[in-house]
Amino acid sequence: MPSLVILAAGMGSRYGGTKQFATFGPYERLILDYTLYDAIEAGFDKVICVIRRQIEPAFRESVLKSWEGKIDLRVVYQELSNLPEGFEVLEGRTKPWGTAHAMWMAEPEIQEPFAIVNADDFYGREGITDAFKYLNAMDPARPGACIIGYKLENTLSENGTVSRGWCQSDGNNGLLSIKELKSIQRRGTDIVAEEDGVDRILQPDDMVSMNLMGFSPVVFSLLRDEFARFYAALKPGSTAEFYLAHVLNAMIERSQPVALVPTNSEWFGVTYPEDNDYVNARLAELHASGVYPDKF
Repeated sequence: MPSLVILAAGMGSRYGGTKQFATFGPYERLILDYTLYDAIEAGFDKVICVIRRQIEPAFRESVLKSWEGKIDLRVVYQELSNLPEGFEVLEGRTKPWGTAHAMWMAEPEIQEPFAIVNADDFYGREGITDAFKYLNAMDPARPGACIIGYKLENTLSENGTVSRGWCQSDGNNGLLSIKELKSIQRRGTDIVAEEDGVDRILQPDDMVSMNLMGFSPVVFSLLRDEFARFYAALKPGSTAEFYLAHVLNAMIERSQPVALVPTNSEWFGVTYPEDNDYVNARLAELHASGVYPDKF
C-alpha cells in the first residue's frame, strides 16, 4: 500500500509565519487536515510528516492529537546536520537543504511507493487520488516516479510572485524535464517568469509541479548520489537548495521512467497573508457543497 510523505518543515518566510499552523475555512482547520482527510478517502493508510524539531510540541498538539487512531501518522525531523557520512554543514549555513533533502529524511519509514506533498498546499481529492492510483500499480523494486501536473494559470497568486516546477512533456505522458522557475506572476495578459535576469513568457496551460509527486523507494539510493553532486558544486556562502527537481531530472538522465499525470483537481495555497480570503471562501464552498463534512 502506498504511503504519503508530508513536508511540514517550511519556514513560511513570504507568508510571515509558520503556515503549517494557520487555520482556514468555516471550521478553522489546518490545510494539512484537509490533505489528511483526502488521503484517507484516496486509500492511504500511513503518513510520514517531516518537521523541524522546534515545532514538534505545536505539531503534536495541532495535528497528532486530532488524527490519532484515524491513520498511522509518523514524524521524522529535517535537520541541517543530518547528512551522509563524509559531509558536514558548511560554515555559516543556516538555510535548510531543500525539498529533496526533506523527503530523504523519511527514508527510515519507507519501504513502499510513496507520494509527497507540501503541508500548506491544498491539492484537492482528485489530485491525491490520482497519485494513489498510479503508485498502487508501481513495482517498488524498480525505479519510477510520477508528477501530478496542475495548469499554471490555476496556481498563481494575485498577491505576489510564486515559484513553480515547470514541466515539459515528451508528448506521451512522460516527463521530459522539470525546471524550478521563480518570480512567476501575471503581467498584463501574460504570465512571466524571471530566469537568469531575463523574462520568460509562459503559457496558461503549461503543466507545473506543486510538489505532489510519487516515487518508488528505490529513489533513496539516487538521492545520496545526487546530493553528493549538489554538495560538491556549492560555493562558500551559498544558500542553494537541493530541490526535488534535481532528483527528477537525474532520473530522466538515467532513462528511469517519470510520468507526467495531468489532473483536473483544484489547487490553492497561502503564499502570502493576502491569499487567506480566497482560501477561506473556497473551503466554505467545498463544505457547503458536501465535499467535506462539518467535522472530521
